[in-house]
Amino acid sequence: MSENKKTYKNLDIQKEDGKVTIQAEIPVEEINKYKKEVIEEAQKNMEKSGFRKGNVPLDMVEQELGMEKVIGSAADKALNEAYPQIIQEKDLQVMSAPKVSITKFALGEDLGFKAEVAVVPNFQLPKYKKIGKKIAQERKDKEDIDVSPEEVQQVINQILKMHTRAKKEKEDEEKTQIVDKDGKPIKSEEKPGEKETEKPELTDEFVKSIGKFENVEDFKEKIKDNLINEKQTAEIRKNREKIADKLVKETDLEIPEIAIEGELQSVKQKLQQDLKNQDMTMEEYMEKIDSTEDEFLKDQKEHIEKQLKTKIILEKIADKENIEPEKEKVETQAQMLKQKYPNTEEESLKDYVRMMMKNEEVLKILEGSDKEKEK
Repeated sequence: MSENKKTYKNLDIQKEDGKVTIQAEIPVEEINKYKKEVIEEAQKNMEKSGFRKGNVPLDMVEQELGMEKVIGSAADKALNEAYPQIIQEKDLQVMSAPKVSITKFALGEDLGFKAEVAVVPNFQLPKYKKIGKKIAQERKDKEDIDVSPEEVQQVINQILKMHTRAKKEKEDEEKTQIVDKDGKPIKSEEKPGEKETEKPELTDEFVKSIGKFENVEDFKEKIKDNLINEKQTAEIRKNREKIADKLVKETDLEIPEIAIEGELQSVKQKLQQDLKNQDMTMEEYMEKIDSTEDEFLKDQKEHIEKQLKTKIILEKIADKENIEPEKEKVETQAQMLKQKYPNTEEESLKDYVRMMMKNEEVLKILEGSDKEKEK
């Protein structure tokens, strides 16, 4: 089949309030092509008396599967090919999974279907650089961030405590143990004359033993630098959240309900699966977080709406600023993520990396908007 060959006909598209309704038909020839694929795929793993695995005759495979299952699977395959073609041809900026229904389905006839999908609404960007500049002026610079001696000492105390705990665990492994008749330990028994593990003293020798430090003063100075960096990172995060909130507030943008509901269903399904894995009911979870299911879903819906608005606004700014990450960098980052999430499709990982890189560049522009020409 030619790459550009359409696998659908009689296309009709209606747009309304950020939602697109697609109606089309898939020719019976396409259904029959996929029908054959479904049967041949099933044949590979089918075993039947008198036949080796993978050698059951196709007509027997079709009979075993049942006509309803064969045609249904063929229709799914045909839709999965036709739908992306329509999206690409009509350049639709979809932002939700399609809600598909079959409008005509009979053996030996064309397949009719309808798909409802949310698309990115038309909207005007606010003066985003002016917004970024104003908020950036409120942010503390790194040199304005202070770290007190008490904060440094708290970190030192934690390090000494962790070192003492690690030393004690090692000592405990060396202690003799009292065991029961099955050889299982009952309790630890201290060796004669053994003393309680002492907390190490903060000396030049100690700090050199745990890292690349010249002396205690160098150790304290590096702790202070780390604390300043942590506070600076938190300040940048807070600043970016303020920018996102202001962009959303200043933008007249309505998210299609179908997009919000689709995301909300995903949140519910993930929560239900997580609770199932923990042997916890929804009622028990709601009691634990001191909420009701209705309140929880209402909060999630508001959060989803804000996230979607932020995502769309940042994408539009990226387009206006002609921001496009380097292909090689996207592929490198995607490959690194692939090692962590091996079951995720590579294209999905690339899309995610591309979006994150775009957002980072947009936020840098907004944070440094005092050096840019205001729009």
